Amino acid sequence: MHMKTSNLFTLLLITLVPLISQGGPNEDLLAACKVGNLPKATAAIAAGADVNHLEGGNPPLTSAFFWPEVTKLLLDKGANPNLGDYTPLMQASLYYSTDVLKMLLDAGADPNKATLMDPSVTFKTLIANEKAKGKAANQSLIKTWEAVMATLKPSKIYALQQTVMTTGCATCVEMLLAKGAKLDLGITDGTLLHTFASANGTGKSKKLWKQAFPAMQPALSQFGFTVFPDWYSADMPENRYGSPEQMLKLLLGKGLNINEKNKGLDGMKPRTPLEMALNTGLGNLKEVMLALINNGADVKMVSEVYGPMIFPATQIGYPEVVKAMVEKGADINAEGSFFGQTEGALLKGYTPLNIAAYKDNLELVKYLIGAGAKVDIGVEGKFFNSKTSCLTKVSDKTAIYYAIENGNVEMVKFMVDADVKWWKRVKVDQIKERSVSQGINGVGQGVIIYSTSCFEAGEYTPSLYVNAVTKNKKTTASQNGGLSQEQTDGLTELKAAMKAKGI
Repeated sequence: MHMKTSNLFTLLLITLVPLISQGGPNEDLLAACKVGNLPKATAAIAAGADVNHLEGGNPPLTSAFFWPEVTKLLLDKGANPNLGDYTPLMQASLYYSTDVLKMLLDAGADPNKATLMDPSVTFKTLIANEKAKGKAANQSLIKTWEAVMATLKPSKIYALQQTVMTTGCATCVEMLLAKGAKLDLGITDGTLLHTFASANGTGKSKKLWKQAFPAMQPALSQFGFTVFPDWYSADMPENRYGSPEQMLKLLLGKGLNINEKNKGLDGMKPRTPLEMALNTGLGNLKEVMLALINNGADVKMVSEVYGPMIFPATQIGYPEVVKAMVEKGADINAEGSFFGQTEGALLKGYTPLNIAAYKDNLELVKYLIGAGAKVDIGVEGKFFNSKTSCLTKVSDKTAIYYAIENGNVEMVKFMVDADVKWWKRVKVDQIKERSVSQGINGVGQGVIIYSTSCFEAGEYTPSLYVNAVTKNKKTTASQNGGLSQEQTDGLTELKAAMKAKGI
């Protein structure tokens, strides 16, 4: 989550390590809360366990977040729902435990109470446990933990902010808002909509949740949570999980502006929630993007960061997202510039179609053509092909030339078979023996690649371009991850069809 899955594990580490009991009269109650053992919890209280005893700064109620029956017992016995550094309300909300969340709110839990995130508590516990080993303690590890602990500072987080950021629990958000949760707590830049859009959390995608879930229960088990309710699964019930669109509508219903830009802290340009979700073409939460687009996000705006909004959407490659943008008025033939892996140089004249072909996305290419994309708009500038390791200066480079370079035989065949003129003669000027610093969006990563001659300078039709791409050793699988023999053979077979159509 971005919080990504790893961030949720960080929350587990920071908040659950302190819940490991160090022994004492309240040990049985804490253990019973973790596994939902009502008879054991009842017996522990009868034996004198304190329902408000703090273990690592947190009461038993914080560990009972999965179990309504145990939570009710604790509340009936006088447990304070607002006690602890890490509030019971936060736990219930982050773990989709809607029954417990409702009980806590009805019992007076404050939705605006800050949860203190003090990472040093975790390290203090780890250090104490290690020192308890006596002579067998790892002194080097202790010193490392102490050094890390010295750099950490406590911070405050809030239930609504974290629920929106890391989960898909629309029901939790609805309950928190109904009890007066404030929308601005914990927000350092922009609004809660920016948090919603930028989270990139597995909780916002059922597919990603299913992929991440197998690691969740083992992680919890390390801290004594070894029994789980049936509903806590890879297939979370709808009344707990909800959808990004449901969550978004709840936030919009509180008056937040879907097109408001944040301030752009830490050197970033100000961005709208949709820009945050697209994340310069690196976003991965289709459901969040669609929710924003379908609920009023401006898809026609030109971003200060990456130009027309449809560009990063095409780069990400979800056909449904690009289609939704086009249906809401995005220009399918928008032209702009695009950073390639070419010494940071701009390639001018990029369109969504050119980007889709460059990204090897046949499904998106087919959609764009069917929706009216122009096929003869060519790109101009420097281009480095990571498959062929060739650096060239080009002009009039249309989509079919990217398909050929990528060795996407099916895409090239689709273009050849289509009754449209896909091509202009691409003009190529080979740049020889130049070092190229590869990077994302023009930002070098320090990897130096030496380009040698791959093309004769001049003009190429698609069929001639196939010859140029397939004949040179620099374009084969023998070096730099180039085209496979199967791709080379497939392109060669298509040359006859190309020539028959005069291309």
